[in-house]
Amino acid sequence: HHSIPIGNIFLSKLILIFSGGDNLYLIYYILNTTYTCSVLIVFSKIYNLLFNKNSLILIFILFAISLSFLSYDTWRVHHYDHILILFFSLLSLYMAEIFLKSKKFIFGIKFVFLMSLIAIFSNLFIVIYLILSIFLIIYKKNLNISISSFVYSTIVIFLVFSSVLIKNKFSINEITPTSIKTSLPIFLKTI
Repeated sequence: HHSIPIGNIFLSKLILIFSGGDNLYLIYYILNTTYTCSVLIVFSKIYNLLFNKNSLILIFILFAISLSFLSYDTWRVHHYDHILILFFSLLSLYMAEIFLKSKKFIFGIKFVFLMSLIAIFSNLFIVIYLILSIFLIIYKKNLNISISSFVYSTIVIFLVFSSVLIKNKFSINEITPTSIKTSLPIFLKTI
Protein backbone atom coordinates (compact mmCIF):
# COMPACT_ATOMS: atom_id res chain seq x y z
CA HIS A 1 0.00 0.00 0.00
CA HIS A 2 1.10 3.52 -0.61
CA SER A 3 0.18 6.21 1.86
CA ILE A 4 -2.77 8.50 1.26
CA PRO A 5 -2.62 11.96 2.80
CA ILE A 6 -5.72 12.83 4.82
CA GLY A 7 -6.55 15.76 2.51
CA ASN A 8 -7.15 13.30 -0.34
CA ILE A 9 -9.93 11.66 1.63
CA PHE A 10 -11.57 15.05 2.28
CA LEU A 11 -11.36 15.98 -1.40
CA SER A 12 -12.72 12.62 -2.53
CA LYS A 13 -15.66 12.89 -0.13
CA LEU A 14 -16.41 16.45 -1.27
CA ILE A 15 -16.39 15.46 -4.93
CA LEU A 16 -18.64 12.47 -4.30
CA ILE A 17 -21.10 14.63 -2.32
CA PHE A 18 -21.35 17.30 -5.01
CA SER A 19 -21.20 15.05 -8.07
CA GLY A 20 -23.17 12.10 -6.78
CA GLY A 21 -20.54 9.86 -8.33
CA ASP A 22 -21.42 10.93 -11.88
CA ASN A 23 -18.82 12.06 -14.43
CA LEU A 24 -15.87 11.39 -12.13
CA TYR A 25 -13.45 11.07 -15.05
CA LEU A 26 -14.44 14.49 -16.35
CA ILE A 27 -14.31 16.09 -12.89
CA TYR A 28 -10.82 14.74 -12.18
CA TYR A 29 -9.60 15.66 -15.64
CA ILE A 30 -10.79 19.26 -15.11
CA LEU A 31 -9.27 19.38 -11.61
CA ASN A 32 -5.91 17.99 -12.69
CA THR A 33 -5.79 20.28 -15.72
CA THR A 34 -6.59 23.27 -13.49
CA TYR A 35 -3.79 22.31 -11.10
CA THR A 36 -1.35 22.07 -13.98
CA CYS A 37 -2.45 25.42 -15.45
CA SER A 38 -1.81 27.05 -12.07
CA VAL A 39 1.92 26.78 -12.74
CA LEU A 40 1.51 28.85 -15.90
CA ILE A 41 -0.46 31.54 -14.11
CA VAL A 42 2.02 31.70 -11.23
CA PHE A 43 4.99 31.77 -13.60
CA SER A 44 3.48 34.70 -15.51
CA LYS A 45 2.82 36.56 -12.25
CA ILE A 46 6.40 36.01 -11.10
CA TYR A 47 7.66 37.13 -14.52
CA ASN A 48 5.58 40.30 -14.20
CA LEU A 49 6.95 40.89 -10.68
CA LEU A 50 10.48 40.62 -12.07
CA PHE A 51 10.15 42.56 -15.32
CA ASN A 52 6.88 44.55 -15.03
CA LYS A 53 5.85 43.62 -18.57
CA ASN A 54 4.54 40.87 -20.82
CA SER A 55 6.60 39.74 -23.78
CA LEU A 56 6.87 37.26 -26.58
CA ILE A 57 9.52 35.42 -24.55
CA LEU A 58 6.99 34.90 -21.75
CA ILE A 59 4.46 33.42 -24.18
CA PHE A 60 7.12 31.05 -25.57
CA ILE A 61 8.23 29.97 -22.08
CA LEU A 62 4.63 29.38 -20.96
CA PHE A 63 3.94 27.34 -24.10
CA ALA A 64 7.06 25.20 -23.50
CA ILE A 65 6.11 24.67 -19.86
CA SER A 66 2.56 23.71 -20.80
CA LEU A 67 3.87 21.05 -23.21
CA SER A 68 6.01 19.56 -20.47
CA PHE A 69 2.95 19.18 -18.22
CA LEU A 70 0.93 17.03 -20.61
CA SER A 71 0.20 14.21 -18.28
CA TYR A 72 -0.86 10.68 -19.00
CA ASP A 73 -2.74 10.42 -15.72
CA THR A 74 -4.91 13.54 -15.73
CA TRP A 75 -7.91 11.32 -16.39
CA ARG A 76 -7.33 8.97 -13.45
CA VAL A 77 -10.13 8.99 -10.91
CA HIS A 78 -8.96 9.60 -7.33
CA HIS A 79 -5.50 10.72 -8.46
CA TYR A 80 -4.63 13.73 -6.34
CA ASP A 81 -0.90 14.25 -6.62
CA HIS A 82 -1.56 17.10 -9.03
CA ILE A 83 -3.10 19.21 -6.29
CA LEU A 84 0.41 19.64 -4.92
CA ILE A 85 1.33 21.35 -8.20
CA LEU A 86 -1.28 23.98 -7.34
CA PHE A 87 -0.09 24.34 -3.75
CA PHE A 88 3.59 24.54 -4.67
CA SER A 89 2.79 27.06 -7.40
CA LEU A 90 1.06 29.24 -4.83
CA LEU A 91 3.95 28.74 -2.39
CA SER A 92 6.41 29.78 -5.13
CA LEU A 93 4.42 32.93 -5.82
CA TYR A 94 4.26 33.65 -2.10
CA MET A 95 8.05 33.28 -1.77
CA ALA A 96 8.64 35.41 -4.88
CA GLU A 97 6.57 38.17 -3.31
CA ILE A 98 8.74 37.97 -0.18
CA PHE A 99 11.91 38.41 -2.24
CA LEU A 100 10.72 40.89 -4.82
CA LYS A 101 8.64 43.32 -2.80
CA SER A 102 10.48 45.79 -0.64
CA LYS A 103 7.82 46.32 2.03
CA LYS A 104 7.91 44.46 5.34
CA PHE A 105 6.49 40.99 4.80
CA ILE A 106 4.15 39.55 7.42
CA PHE A 107 3.21 35.89 7.45
CA GLY A 108 -0.53 35.99 7.79
CA ILE A 109 -3.63 33.95 7.16
CA LYS A 110 -2.70 33.29 3.52
CA PHE A 111 0.54 31.58 4.57
CA VAL A 112 -1.15 29.63 7.38
CA PHE A 113 -3.92 28.45 5.03
CA LEU A 114 -1.50 27.43 2.26
CA MET A 115 0.88 25.56 4.57
CA SER A 116 -2.05 23.88 6.34
CA LEU A 117 -3.30 22.62 2.98
CA ILE A 118 0.18 21.32 2.15
CA ALA A 119 0.21 19.65 5.60
CA ILE A 120 -2.96 17.68 4.94
CA PHE A 121 -2.21 16.88 1.28
CA SER A 122 1.47 15.98 1.42
CA ASN A 123 3.29 13.36 3.43
CA LEU A 124 6.45 15.42 2.91
CA PHE A 125 5.11 18.37 4.88
CA ILE A 126 7.76 18.23 7.62
CA VAL A 127 10.59 18.16 5.09
CA ILE A 128 9.06 21.02 3.08
CA TYR A 129 8.50 23.15 6.16
CA LEU A 130 12.00 22.54 7.52
CA ILE A 131 13.62 23.49 4.20
CA LEU A 132 11.48 26.64 4.01
CA SER A 133 12.30 27.56 7.63
CA ILE A 134 16.04 27.02 7.18
CA PHE A 135 15.95 29.07 3.98
CA LEU A 136 14.18 31.95 5.74
CA ILE A 137 16.54 31.82 8.72
CA ILE A 138 19.65 31.85 6.49
CA TYR A 139 18.39 34.79 4.40
CA LYS A 140 16.52 36.74 7.10
CA LYS A 141 19.04 39.59 6.97
CA ASN A 142 18.49 39.97 3.22
CA LEU A 143 14.72 39.77 3.54
CA ASN A 144 12.36 42.26 5.06
CA ILE A 145 10.24 39.74 6.96
CA SER A 146 8.55 39.69 10.34
CA ILE A 147 10.12 36.81 12.26
CA SER A 148 7.47 37.02 15.01
CA SER A 149 4.67 36.57 12.45
CA PHE A 150 6.54 33.55 11.06
CA VAL A 151 6.80 32.04 14.55
CA TYR A 152 3.10 32.65 15.30
CA SER A 153 2.00 31.20 11.98
CA THR A 154 4.28 28.19 12.54
CA ILE A 155 2.50 27.48 15.82
CA VAL A 156 -0.90 27.54 14.11
CA ILE A 157 0.32 25.36 11.22
CA PHE A 158 1.79 22.77 13.57
CA LEU A 159 -1.48 22.74 15.55
CA VAL A 160 -3.27 21.85 12.30
CA PHE A 161 -0.67 19.18 11.50
CA SER A 162 -0.84 17.82 15.06
CA SER A 163 -4.62 17.60 14.83
CA VAL A 164 -4.19 15.29 11.80
CA LEU A 165 -1.77 13.13 13.80
CA ILE A 166 -4.15 13.00 16.77
CA LYS A 167 -7.12 12.20 14.52
CA ASN A 168 -5.19 9.27 13.04
CA LYS A 169 -4.17 8.08 16.51
CA PHE A 170 -7.87 7.73 17.34
CA SER A 171 -8.88 6.38 13.89
CA ILE A 172 -6.18 3.79 13.18
CA ASN A 173 -4.28 3.79 16.49
CA GLU A 174 -1.11 5.22 14.94
CA ILE A 175 0.49 8.64 15.01
CA THR A 176 0.89 9.19 11.27
CA PRO A 177 0.05 11.91 8.73
CA THR A 178 -1.40 9.30 6.36
CA SER A 179 -4.63 7.36 6.43
CA ILE A 180 -3.14 3.89 5.99
CA LYS A 181 -1.76 1.87 8.88
CA THR A 182 1.78 0.69 8.22
CA SER A 183 4.62 -0.87 10.16
CA LEU A 184 7.08 1.86 9.12
CA PRO A 185 8.74 4.00 11.80
CA ILE A 186 7.11 7.44 12.17
CA PHE A 187 10.05 9.32 10.65
CA LEU A 188 9.73 7.27 7.44
CA LYS A 189 5.99 7.92 7.17
CA THR A 190 6.60 11.60 6.55
CA ILE A 191 9.19 10.99 3.83
